[in-house]
Amino acid sequence: MREYTPILLPFFVAVLSTASLCKSAFCDPEGLCFREDTQDTPPTLPITQKHIANPRLELKLYGPSRFTIKKSYHESNRNDPHYIWSGLCKAPWAVAFHKRGPAADLSGPRAEIRIRTKNFKRKLYIILKTPDGWLISADGAGQSTDWKTSVLQLKDMSFFHIDMDRIRRGKKVENATLSEVTEIGFTDLQPGAGSEACSRIDWMEVWTESPTEKQMYIVEAVDGYQFYQGADPVCFYHTKPNSYKGQYSRCNYVHPLMAPGGYAMTEDFPEDHLHHRGIFWAWHQVIVNGQRIHDMWSCENFVWNVHDVEVIESSTNSAALKAKVYWKSPEWEDGKEPFVREDVLIRAHATRQGGRGVDFRIMLEPLAAGVEIGGADNDKGYGGFSARIPLPEDLKMTGSIGPVTPQRTAVKGGAWMNFTGTFGDEKSSFTIFSHPSNPGHPPKWILRNAGSCQNPVYPGRRPVPLSKDNPLVLRYRVLLHKDADVQELYRQYSSQR
Repeated sequence: MREYTPILLPFFVAVLSTASLCKSAFCDPEGLCFREDTQDTPPTLPITQKHIANPRLELKLYGPSRFTIKKSYHESNRNDPHYIWSGLCKAPWAVAFHKRGPAADLSGPRAEIRIRTKNFKRKLYIILKTPDGWLISADGAGQSTDWKTSVLQLKDMSFFHIDMDRIRRGKKVENATLSEVTEIGFTDLQPGAGSEACSRIDWMEVWTESPTEKQMYIVEAVDGYQFYQGADPVCFYHTKPNSYKGQYSRCNYVHPLMAPGGYAMTEDFPEDHLHHRGIFWAWHQVIVNGQRIHDMWSCENFVWNVHDVEVIESSTNSAALKAKVYWKSPEWEDGKEPFVREDVLIRAHATRQGGRGVDFRIMLEPLAAGVEIGGADNDKGYGGFSARIPLPEDLKMTGSIGPVTPQRTAVKGGAWMNFTGTFGDEKSSFTIFSHPSNPGHPPKWILRNAGSCQNPVYPGRRPVPLSKDNPLVLRYRVLLHKDADVQELYRQYSSQR
């Protein structure tokens, strides 16, 4: 785990660099050979080409149990991804991908493979089809009790030959030729034994040249966009619906948001409030021409359609994307027509002296007459930008006006709120900044030290109309840090226009 150091100034300047790696959602970052997630479709045995999300990849199955490799998913498990599963394989198996076009050159010093797995009593090895024949790595992704991402650098790996008919390891290969790799995949060399002994694979990324540790960039996934700094995940923006047991379907939110120390600072589908989700913005009261639409906050009869996602920056300073999000509901025009267009911009800043910041700009424009939004229709009035974070026992809250004690209803806290406690295995802080351009600034705060989320309230219980001539713009920053001069950082942030 990395050590935090006190944050020095200056810190987090607004960057509008023109040095972008790509300007399209369909343009891979430089050095990315491919990423593959399985499609969000019901479980199927066996996995087939239709489950492959990347249109440039051809699925290849090998071994005696190639027809019992399952595309699996459990909607009854919170945060369960769609994945490849070996549990039903009665004999060894292997999965590989062939990318159309030139062979991949994985011989460089920065070539690496990232793979997210949840293996029980199994180790997952990388297989490569090369001019030397099929090879299998000596090491790989080990077992874990939960989903984990392994970063495997090929320059540090040794290889053996592998018999792809029997999926059996052969002799060690000296000086493997990795400059022309035509298929890339994985196997654990063993039969499955149900859930007790199996491999699970969520996604795989193959890099011919991985970005440097300082580089910020974004990779498109099947259900959203992954922000990275170097090989370290920063946050994930969800663009496709995510649900639990067929309920609480939602997208257009960020989870997980990772601290520089490598642990998640947000929660999704928490047991106490299954509709809470990472960093999100939503309202209980959504009214269209006098008709109450129910319920954006609780994810009931509400649809977010995310369109036109565009990566607008990838640099050593920050990575950013923007998207158009159309609000729909079966309670309005049978769900056929949107009634609000949302433009969202998310910018993740590079870590500086142990701290990380992520900016959110949300613009709402009505597409129908009489659109209004409001918080909970009670004396709490919560609604708007919200953060569902872990709540340790030693959590303390300090606003720009000083220490704050949570109450049932909204309290004064000032322009920002700092949450300090033991996150992961070390003491650090999570801070929310409200930009002074926000209407009603400074906000009141709904705060909780157990079983709920944190919310700079806007607009409160009384709904406010949305204007086509003057769209509503809300701006916030989330800051992860230790020992930062939050007041000075807020001064810098508030000066940005």
